[in-house]
Amino acid sequence: MGNSGCDLEKHADVFEHSHRWCGGFVWDYKDKALAHPILGYGYGGDFGPGDQPGTMCCNGIANPDGVPHEQMSALKAAFQPLKAEHLGSGRLRLQNRNSFLDLNAYIFSWKVTRDGETLASGEETLSCPPRETVEWSAPLPAGCEEKKPGKLCLSIAFSLRFATNWASAGHKVAVAQWTLADHPAQEPVSTGALWRKEANSWTVHAVGCRYTVSCETGDLTGFSAPDGTPLLDSPLRPNFWRVPTDADLGFLGIVMGKDQDLDEWGRISFGLDPLPALVTVEGDILTVENNLLGGATLIRRYRPTVAGLALEFCFTGGVQMPRRVGLQAEFPATFDKMEWLGLGPQDTYAGRTFGSIFGQYEKTVASQDEHMRPQEHGLKLGTRKLKLTGTDGHSLVVTGLNDFATAAWPYTLEQLHKARHVAELPHTAAHTTLLLDAAQNGLGDAFVKLTDTYKLKPGTPYCMHLVLTAR
Repeated sequence: MGNSGCDLEKHADVFEHSHRWCGGFVWDYKDKALAHPILGYGYGGDFGPGDQPGTMCCNGIANPDGVPHEQMSALKAAFQPLKAEHLGSGRLRLQNRNSFLDLNAYIFSWKVTRDGETLASGEETLSCPPRETVEWSAPLPAGCEEKKPGKLCLSIAFSLRFATNWASAGHKVAVAQWTLADHPAQEPVSTGALWRKEANSWTVHAVGCRYTVSCETGDLTGFSAPDGTPLLDSPLRPNFWRVPTDADLGFLGIVMGKDQDLDEWGRISFGLDPLPALVTVEGDILTVENNLLGGATLIRRYRPTVAGLALEFCFTGGVQMPRRVGLQAEFPATFDKMEWLGLGPQDTYAGRTFGSIFGQYEKTVASQDEHMRPQEHGLKLGTRKLKLTGTDGHSLVVTGLNDFATAAWPYTLEQLHKARHVAELPHTAAHTTLLLDAAQNGLGDAFVKLTDTYKLKPGTPYCMHLVLTAR
Protein backbone atom coordinates (compact mmCIF):
# COMPACT_ATOMS: atom_id res chain seq x y z
CA MET A 1 0.00 0.00 0.00
CA GLY A 2 1.25 3.46 -0.84
CA ASN A 3 5.02 3.76 -1.17
CA SER A 4 6.10 0.17 -0.53
CA GLY A 5 7.69 -2.84 -2.23
CA CYS A 6 10.55 -3.86 0.05
CA ASP A 7 12.54 -7.05 -0.66
CA LEU A 8 10.37 -8.21 -3.57
CA GLU A 9 13.33 -10.06 -5.10
CA LYS A 10 13.54 -12.25 -1.98
CA HIS A 11 10.01 -13.47 -2.63
CA ALA A 12 11.03 -14.36 -6.18
CA ASP A 13 14.00 -16.34 -4.83
CA VAL A 14 11.63 -18.35 -2.65
CA PHE A 15 9.53 -19.19 -5.72
CA GLU A 16 12.69 -20.33 -7.53
CA HIS A 17 14.12 -22.53 -4.81
CA SER A 18 11.22 -23.86 -2.76
CA HIS A 19 9.18 -26.87 -3.86
CA ARG A 20 6.31 -25.60 -1.71
CA TRP A 21 5.90 -22.35 -3.66
CA CYS A 22 5.08 -22.02 -7.35
CA GLY A 23 4.74 -18.25 -7.69
CA GLY A 24 2.69 -15.29 -6.60
CA PHE A 25 0.27 -12.69 -7.90
CA VAL A 26 0.02 -8.94 -7.48
CA TRP A 27 -3.09 -8.60 -5.34
CA ASP A 28 -4.21 -5.30 -6.90
CA TYR A 29 -2.82 -3.82 -10.10
CA LYS A 30 -4.42 -0.37 -9.74
CA ASP A 31 -5.30 1.78 -6.76
CA LYS A 32 -9.04 1.50 -6.24
CA ALA A 33 -9.97 5.17 -6.11
CA LEU A 34 -12.71 6.88 -8.14
CA ALA A 35 -12.70 10.11 -10.11
CA HIS A 36 -13.83 12.99 -7.88
CA PRO A 37 -14.94 16.41 -9.20
CA ILE A 38 -12.87 18.34 -6.63
CA LEU A 39 -10.24 15.98 -5.22
CA GLY A 40 -9.13 14.38 -8.47
CA TYR A 41 -9.48 10.88 -7.06
CA GLY A 42 -11.61 10.07 -4.04
CA TYR A 43 -11.23 7.35 -1.44
CA GLY A 44 -12.09 6.47 2.16
CA GLY A 45 -15.24 8.49 2.86
CA ASP A 46 -14.87 11.09 0.10
CA PHE A 47 -18.18 9.94 -1.41
CA GLY A 48 -20.06 9.74 1.88
CA PRO A 49 -20.14 7.70 5.07
CA GLY A 50 -19.80 3.95 4.80
CA ASP A 51 -16.88 3.96 2.35
CA GLN A 52 -13.82 1.86 3.13
CA PRO A 53 -11.59 3.45 5.81
CA GLY A 54 -8.69 5.57 4.62
CA THR A 55 -6.50 4.30 1.81
CA MET A 56 -7.16 0.62 2.49
CA CYS A 57 -8.18 0.04 -1.15
CA CYS A 58 -5.45 2.24 -2.66
CA ASN A 59 -3.04 -0.67 -2.71
CA GLY A 60 -2.04 -1.08 -6.35
CA ILE A 61 1.26 -0.78 -8.15
CA ALA A 62 -0.30 1.78 -10.50
CA ASN A 63 -2.58 4.79 -10.15
CA PRO A 64 -6.26 4.35 -11.07
CA ASP A 65 -5.43 5.67 -14.57
CA GLY A 66 -2.74 3.00 -15.02
CA VAL A 67 0.31 5.22 -14.53
CA PRO A 68 2.84 2.97 -12.73
CA HIS A 69 4.12 3.63 -9.23
CA GLU A 70 7.85 3.27 -8.65
CA GLN A 71 7.44 -0.12 -6.97
CA MET A 72 6.46 -1.56 -10.35
CA SER A 73 10.13 -1.21 -11.36
CA ALA A 74 11.11 -3.22 -8.28
CA LEU A 75 8.54 -5.90 -9.14
CA LYS A 76 9.77 -6.10 -12.74
CA ALA A 77 13.35 -6.56 -11.52
CA ALA A 78 12.29 -9.24 -9.03
CA PHE A 79 10.52 -11.28 -11.71
CA GLN A 80 13.02 -10.72 -14.53
CA PRO A 81 13.86 -13.92 -16.46
CA LEU A 82 17.54 -13.84 -15.57
CA LYS A 83 19.65 -14.39 -12.48
CA ALA A 84 23.21 -13.13 -12.72
CA GLU A 85 26.18 -13.68 -10.42
CA HIS A 86 29.55 -11.94 -10.56
CA LEU A 87 32.37 -14.46 -10.10
CA GLY A 88 35.10 -11.81 -10.04
CA SER A 89 37.20 -9.83 -12.55
CA GLY A 90 34.22 -9.29 -14.83
CA ARG A 91 33.30 -12.95 -15.19
CA LEU A 92 29.57 -13.68 -14.86
CA ARG A 93 27.40 -16.73 -14.35
CA LEU A 94 24.00 -16.19 -15.99
CA GLN A 95 20.97 -18.36 -15.29
CA ASN A 96 18.11 -18.43 -17.79
CA ARG A 97 14.97 -18.46 -15.61
CA ASN A 98 12.64 -18.85 -18.59
CA SER A 99 10.75 -22.12 -18.98
CA PHE A 100 10.68 -22.08 -22.79
CA LEU A 101 12.84 -19.29 -24.28
CA ASP A 102 16.57 -19.49 -25.01
CA LEU A 103 18.61 -16.42 -24.07
CA ASN A 104 19.33 -15.90 -27.77
CA ALA A 105 15.79 -14.49 -28.00
CA TYR A 106 17.27 -11.37 -26.45
CA ILE A 107 19.90 -8.79 -27.37
CA PHE A 108 22.61 -8.95 -24.72
CA SER A 109 24.37 -5.63 -24.06
CA TRP A 110 27.07 -4.69 -21.60
CA LYS A 111 29.07 -1.64 -20.59
CA VAL A 112 31.82 -0.65 -18.19
CA THR A 113 31.46 2.79 -16.59
CA ARG A 114 33.25 5.01 -14.14
CA ASP A 115 30.91 7.43 -12.38
CA GLY A 116 28.40 6.90 -15.16
CA GLU A 117 30.84 7.66 -18.00
CA THR A 118 31.14 4.75 -20.46
CA LEU A 119 34.65 3.29 -20.82
CA ALA A 120 33.68 0.29 -22.97
CA SER A 121 30.46 -1.28 -24.26
CA GLY A 122 29.14 -3.84 -26.69
CA GLU A 123 26.34 -6.14 -27.83
CA GLU A 124 26.46 -9.91 -28.22
CA THR A 125 24.23 -12.92 -28.70
CA LEU A 126 24.32 -15.44 -25.88
CA SER A 127 22.75 -18.84 -26.17
CA CYS A 128 21.52 -20.65 -23.08
CA PRO A 129 18.62 -23.14 -22.94
CA PRO A 130 15.74 -22.57 -20.50
CA ARG A 131 16.59 -23.22 -16.83
CA GLU A 132 20.30 -23.64 -17.66
CA THR A 133 23.37 -21.46 -16.92
CA VAL A 134 26.16 -20.01 -19.01
CA GLU A 135 29.35 -18.13 -18.10
CA TRP A 136 30.60 -15.00 -19.84
CA SER A 137 33.57 -12.69 -19.31
CA ALA A 138 33.44 -8.96 -19.94
CA PRO A 139 36.33 -7.60 -22.05
CA LEU A 140 37.40 -5.05 -19.45
CA PRO A 141 39.46 -2.17 -20.88
CA ALA A 142 43.12 -2.22 -19.90
CA GLY A 143 43.92 -0.34 -16.70
CA CYS A 144 40.27 0.27 -15.79
CA GLU A 145 40.69 -1.28 -12.34
CA GLU A 146 43.52 1.04 -11.35
CA LYS A 147 42.92 3.18 -8.27
CA LYS A 148 41.30 6.16 -9.93
CA PRO A 149 38.65 8.29 -8.21
CA GLY A 150 35.13 7.13 -8.93
CA LYS A 151 32.93 4.05 -8.94
CA LEU A 152 33.80 1.48 -11.62
CA CYS A 153 30.78 -0.63 -12.62
CA LEU A 154 29.92 -3.45 -15.00
CA SER A 155 26.31 -3.37 -16.21
CA ILE A 156 24.38 -5.80 -18.40
CA ALA A 157 20.94 -5.79 -19.99
CA PHE A 158 18.79 -8.20 -21.99
CA SER A 159 16.31 -6.67 -24.46
CA LEU A 160 13.71 -8.20 -26.76
CA ARG A 161 15.21 -9.02 -30.15
CA PHE A 162 11.80 -8.99 -31.82
CA ALA A 163 8.47 -7.38 -31.02
CA THR A 164 5.96 -9.48 -29.13
CA ASN A 165 2.24 -9.07 -28.49
CA TRP A 166 3.09 -7.44 -25.14
CA ALA A 167 6.15 -5.26 -25.88
CA SER A 168 8.08 -3.77 -28.78
CA ALA A 169 11.53 -4.82 -29.94
CA GLY A 170 14.26 -3.37 -27.71
CA HIS A 171 12.18 -3.51 -24.54
CA LYS A 172 14.49 -4.33 -21.59
CA VAL A 173 13.46 -7.46 -19.72
CA ALA A 174 16.44 -7.80 -17.37
CA VAL A 175 19.27 -5.64 -15.99
CA ALA A 176 22.06 -6.15 -13.47
CA GLN A 177 25.12 -4.26 -12.26
CA TRP A 178 28.21 -4.89 -10.13
CA THR A 179 30.76 -2.56 -8.61
CA LEU A 180 34.27 -3.57 -9.71
CA ALA A 181 36.12 -0.85 -7.80
CA ASP A 182 35.16 2.18 -5.77
CA HIS A 183 37.48 5.02 -4.82
CA PRO A 184 35.56 8.07 -3.54
CA ALA A 185 36.99 11.52 -4.13
CA GLN A 186 39.41 12.89 -1.57
CA GLU A 187 38.31 15.67 0.75
CA PRO A 188 39.26 19.03 -0.78
CA VAL A 189 41.87 21.13 1.00
CA SER A 190 40.97 24.20 2.98
CA THR A 191 41.25 27.65 1.46
CA GLY A 192 42.47 29.03 4.77
CA ALA A 193 39.71 31.62 4.78
CA LEU A 194 38.40 32.49 8.22
CA TRP A 195 34.82 32.96 9.38
CA ARG A 196 33.81 36.57 10.00
CA LYS A 197 31.23 37.57 12.62
CA GLU A 198 28.45 39.81 11.27
CA ALA A 199 25.65 40.67 13.73
CA ASN A 200 23.89 37.32 14.43
CA SER A 201 25.74 35.26 11.83
CA TRP A 202 29.08 33.97 10.66
CA THR A 203 30.13 34.49 7.04
CA VAL A 204 32.83 33.01 4.81
CA HIS A 205 33.69 32.97 1.09
CA ALA A 206 34.84 30.00 -1.01
CA VAL A 207 35.14 29.56 -4.81
CA GLY A 208 33.39 32.91 -5.27
CA CYS A 209 30.33 31.90 -3.23
CA ARG A 210 29.22 33.55 0.00
CA TYR A 211 28.01 31.34 2.86
CA THR A 212 26.25 32.53 6.02
CA VAL A 213 25.56 30.46 9.14
CA SER A 214 23.24 31.55 11.97
CA CYS A 215 24.90 32.08 15.37
CA GLU A 216 21.72 30.86 17.09
CA THR A 217 20.70 27.76 15.10
CA GLY A 218 23.85 26.78 13.21
CA ASP A 219 21.77 26.51 10.02
CA LEU A 220 23.08 27.69 6.65
CA THR A 221 20.90 30.79 6.24
CA GLY A 222 22.66 32.40 3.28
CA PHE A 223 24.17 30.93 0.11
CA SER A 224 25.00 33.20 -2.82
CA ALA A 225 26.29 32.34 -6.29
CA PRO A 226 29.53 33.94 -7.54
CA ASP A 227 27.53 36.77 -9.18
CA GLY A 228 25.89 37.56 -5.84
CA THR A 229 22.50 35.95 -6.57
CA PRO A 230 21.00 34.44 -3.38
CA LEU A 231 19.92 30.83 -3.84
CA LEU A 232 18.11 29.88 -0.63
CA ASP A 233 14.46 30.65 0.10
CA SER A 234 14.86 29.10 3.57
CA PRO A 235 17.77 27.89 5.70
CA LEU A 236 19.42 24.54 5.09
CA ARG A 237 18.37 22.97 8.39
CA PRO A 238 18.08 19.58 10.10
CA ASN A 239 15.17 17.35 9.10
CA PHE A 240 14.02 14.29 11.01
CA TRP A 241 10.52 13.93 9.57
CA ARG A 242 9.32 11.48 6.98
CA VAL A 243 5.74 12.11 5.84
CA PRO A 244 4.28 8.75 6.91
CA THR A 245 3.88 6.09 4.27
CA ASP A 246 0.88 3.79 4.56
CA ALA A 247 3.26 1.21 6.01
CA ASP A 248 4.49 3.68 8.64
CA LEU A 249 0.89 4.20 9.75
CA GLY A 250 -0.08 0.53 9.64
CA PHE A 251 -3.63 -0.77 9.37
CA LEU A 252 -4.88 0.88 12.56
CA GLY A 253 -3.15 4.17 11.81
CA ILE A 254 -4.88 4.31 8.42
CA VAL A 255 -8.28 3.43 9.86
CA MET A 256 -7.91 5.98 12.68
CA GLY A 257 -6.65 8.77 10.41
CA LYS A 258 -3.28 9.16 12.13
CA ASP A 259 -1.59 10.56 9.01
CA GLN A 260 -1.79 14.14 10.35
CA ASP A 261 -0.14 13.35 13.69
CA LEU A 262 3.28 14.83 14.43
CA ASP A 263 5.74 13.38 16.92
CA GLU A 264 8.58 15.33 18.56
CA TRP A 265 10.86 14.78 15.57
CA GLY A 266 8.23 16.24 13.25
CA ARG A 267 7.70 19.26 15.49
CA ILE A 268 11.43 19.99 15.44
CA SER A 269 11.56 19.60 11.65
CA PHE A 270 8.61 21.97 11.13
CA GLY A 271 10.11 24.55 13.49
CA LEU A 272 7.32 24.14 16.04
CA ASP A 273 9.74 23.15 18.81
CA PRO A 274 13.13 24.82 19.31
CA LEU A 275 16.39 23.06 18.53
CA PRO A 276 19.00 24.61 20.85
CA ALA A 277 22.45 24.78 19.30
CA LEU A 278 25.99 25.42 20.50
CA VAL A 279 27.90 27.22 17.74
CA THR A 280 31.68 27.57 18.03
CA VAL A 281 34.43 28.67 15.66
CA GLU A 282 38.01 27.47 15.79
CA GLY A 283 40.28 28.46 12.93
CA ASP A 284 38.45 27.83 9.65
CA ILE A 285 36.01 25.28 11.14
CA LEU A 286 32.57 26.27 12.41
CA THR A 287 31.01 23.56 14.60
CA VAL A 288 27.34 23.21 15.56
CA GLU A 289 26.28 20.82 18.33
CA ASN A 290 22.67 19.84 19.04
CA ASN A 291 21.44 17.66 21.90
CA LEU A 292 18.25 15.90 20.83
CA LEU A 293 15.54 13.56 22.08
CA GLY A 294 16.46 10.53 24.14
CA GLY A 295 20.17 11.28 24.24
CA ALA A 296 20.61 11.70 20.46
CA THR A 297 23.25 14.12 19.20
CA LEU A 298 23.83 16.00 15.96
CA ILE A 299 27.13 17.59 14.99
CA ARG A 300 27.60 19.76 11.90
CA ARG A 301 30.97 21.15 10.82
CA TYR A 302 31.41 23.76 8.08
CA ARG A 303 34.76 24.51 6.45
CA PRO A 304 35.65 26.56 3.34
CA THR A 305 37.62 24.55 0.77
CA VAL A 306 38.95 24.98 -2.75
CA ALA A 307 35.87 23.08 -4.04
CA GLY A 308 33.20 24.88 -1.99
CA LEU A 309 31.81 24.74 1.53
CA ALA A 310 32.50 21.35 3.13
CA LEU A 311 29.67 20.23 5.43
CA GLU A 312 30.14 17.27 7.76
CA PHE A 313 26.84 16.04 9.21
CA CYS A 314 26.79 13.29 11.84
CA PHE A 315 23.76 12.13 13.82
CA THR A 316 23.92 9.51 16.58
CA GLY A 317 20.56 8.29 17.81
CA GLY A 318 19.35 7.74 21.33
CA VAL A 319 16.40 5.83 22.74
CA GLN A 320 13.78 7.36 20.44
CA MET A 321 14.71 7.15 16.76
CA PRO A 322 13.29 9.16 13.85
CA ARG A 323 12.48 7.57 10.49
CA ARG A 324 14.75 10.01 8.66
CA VAL A 325 17.98 11.87 9.36
CA GLY A 326 19.13 14.68 7.10
CA LEU A 327 18.75 18.26 5.92
CA GLN A 328 16.07 20.25 4.11
CA ALA A 329 15.89 23.63 2.38
CA GLU A 330 13.60 25.50 0.00
CA PHE A 331 14.91 27.04 -3.22
CA PRO A 332 13.09 29.22 -5.76
CA ALA A 333 10.58 27.25 -7.82
CA THR A 334 12.63 28.09 -10.91
CA PHE A 335 15.08 25.39 -9.77
CA ASP A 336 13.13 22.76 -11.68
CA LYS A 337 15.78 20.41 -13.09
CA MET A 338 17.46 17.69 -11.02
CA GLU A 339 20.54 15.76 -12.16
CA TRP A 340 22.23 13.14 -10.03
CA LEU A 341 25.00 10.57 -10.09
CA GLY A 342 23.68 7.65 -8.09
CA LEU A 343 21.17 4.84 -8.17
CA GLY A 344 18.31 5.18 -10.65
CA PRO A 345 16.40 5.79 -12.71
CA GLN A 346 13.58 4.77 -10.32
CA ASP A 347 13.19 5.89 -6.72
CA THR A 348 15.23 3.79 -4.31
CA TYR A 349 14.93 3.03 -0.60
CA ALA A 350 16.63 0.67 1.81
CA GLY A 351 15.33 -2.75 0.79
CA ARG A 352 14.16 -1.49 -2.63
CA THR A 353 17.30 -1.03 -4.70
CA PHE A 354 17.19 -4.30 -6.68
CA GLY A 355 17.18 -3.52 -10.40
CA SER A 356 18.52 0.02 -9.98
CA ILE A 357 21.69 1.03 -11.83
CA PHE A 358 24.39 3.44 -10.64
CA GLY A 359 24.72 6.11 -13.30
CA GLN A 360 23.94 9.67 -14.36
CA TYR A 361 20.27 10.66 -14.54
CA GLU A 362 18.10 13.73 -14.82
CA LYS A 363 14.43 14.59 -14.30
CA THR A 364 12.21 17.58 -13.78
CA VAL A 365 11.28 18.38 -10.20
CA ALA A 366 7.61 18.34 -11.22
CA SER A 367 7.70 14.65 -12.24
CA GLN A 368 6.81 12.83 -9.02
CA ASP A 369 5.36 9.43 -8.15
CA GLU A 370 2.49 10.76 -6.08
CA HIS A 371 0.22 8.32 -4.27
CA MET A 372 -3.51 8.65 -3.60
CA ARG A 373 -2.66 9.91 -0.12
CA PRO A 374 0.47 12.06 -0.51
CA GLN A 375 3.38 10.59 1.44
CA GLU A 376 7.15 10.13 1.41
CA HIS A 377 8.46 9.52 -2.12
CA GLY A 378 11.15 10.43 -4.63
CA LEU A 379 14.30 9.28 -2.80
CA LYS A 380 17.53 8.53 -4.68
CA LEU A 381 19.99 6.39 -2.70
CA GLY A 382 23.69 6.01 -3.35
CA THR A 383 24.07 9.57 -4.63
CA ARG A 384 27.56 10.91 -5.15
CA LYS A 385 26.70 14.17 -6.91
CA LEU A 386 23.58 16.30 -7.25
CA LYS A 387 22.93 19.31 -9.46
CA LEU A 388 19.79 21.41 -9.09
CA THR A 389 19.44 23.91 -11.93
CA GLY A 390 17.19 26.93 -12.31
CA THR A 391 15.71 28.43 -15.45
CA ASP A 392 17.98 31.46 -15.00
CA GLY A 393 21.07 29.26 -15.40
CA HIS A 394 22.11 29.20 -11.75
CA SER A 395 22.71 25.81 -10.19
CA LEU A 396 23.43 24.25 -6.83
CA VAL A 397 25.99 21.43 -6.84
CA VAL A 398 26.28 18.99 -3.94
CA THR A 399 29.16 16.52 -4.05
CA GLY A 400 29.33 13.64 -1.60
CA LEU A 401 32.60 12.28 -0.26
CA ASN A 402 30.45 9.31 0.80
CA ASP A 403 27.03 8.16 -0.41
CA PHE A 404 24.02 10.25 0.52
CA ALA A 405 20.37 10.21 -0.48
CA THR A 406 18.39 13.02 -2.05
CA ALA A 407 14.95 14.07 -3.24
CA ALA A 408 13.48 17.26 -4.72
CA TRP A 409 9.79 18.19 -4.61
CA PRO A 410 7.72 21.09 -6.04
CA TYR A 411 6.18 21.67 -2.59
CA THR A 412 7.35 21.89 0.99
CA LEU A 413 7.59 19.08 3.50
CA GLU A 414 4.76 20.67 5.48
CA GLN A 415 2.50 20.92 2.40
CA LEU A 416 3.11 17.26 1.62
CA HIS A 417 2.33 16.30 5.22
CA LYS A 418 -0.96 18.23 5.33
CA ALA A 419 -2.32 17.01 1.97
CA ARG A 420 -4.65 13.99 1.93
CA HIS A 421 -5.17 14.11 -1.86
CA VAL A 422 -2.82 14.98 -4.70
CA ALA A 423 -5.22 17.78 -5.72
CA GLU A 424 -4.54 19.43 -2.35
CA LEU A 425 -0.86 19.90 -3.21
CA PRO A 426 0.03 23.29 -4.77
CA HIS A 427 -0.88 23.44 -8.47
CA THR A 428 1.86 26.01 -9.06
CA ALA A 429 5.08 25.52 -7.17
CA ALA A 430 6.16 28.40 -4.93
CA HIS A 431 9.35 26.61 -3.93
CA THR A 432 11.51 23.63 -4.78
CA THR A 433 12.27 21.63 -1.66
CA LEU A 434 15.60 19.82 -1.55
CA LEU A 435 16.19 16.99 0.90
CA LEU A 436 19.63 15.57 1.67
CA ASP A 437 19.55 12.40 3.79
CA ALA A 438 22.24 10.61 5.72
CA ALA A 439 19.80 7.75 6.36
CA GLN A 440 16.14 6.83 6.26
CA ASN A 441 14.05 3.81 7.21
CA GLY A 442 13.20 1.33 4.51
CA LEU A 443 9.70 0.59 3.23
CA GLY A 444 7.30 -1.95 4.63
CA ASP A 445 3.62 -2.67 4.08
CA ALA A 446 0.51 -1.80 6.07
CA PHE A 447 0.06 -5.49 6.92
CA VAL A 448 3.74 -6.51 7.18
CA LYS A 449 6.01 -5.10 9.88
CA LEU A 450 9.19 -3.49 8.59
CA THR A 451 12.15 -5.70 9.42
CA ASP A 452 14.72 -4.24 11.81
CA THR A 453 17.30 -4.61 9.04
CA TYR A 454 15.96 -1.46 7.40
CA LYS A 455 15.30 0.61 10.53
CA LEU A 456 17.60 3.30 11.91
CA LYS A 457 19.28 2.02 15.05
CA PRO A 458 20.09 3.74 18.36
CA GLY A 459 23.78 4.38 18.95
CA THR A 460 24.69 4.08 15.27
CA PRO A 461 26.31 7.18 13.70
CA TYR A 462 24.62 8.30 10.46
CA CYS A 463 26.93 10.70 8.63
CA MET A 464 27.36 12.44 5.32
CA HIS A 465 30.27 14.50 4.07
CA LEU A 466 29.15 17.04 1.49
CA VAL A 467 30.66 19.90 -0.49
CA LEU A 468 28.27 22.70 -1.50
CA THR A 469 28.92 25.13 -4.31
CA ALA A 470 26.98 27.15 -6.87
CA ARG A 471 27.38 28.10 -10.50
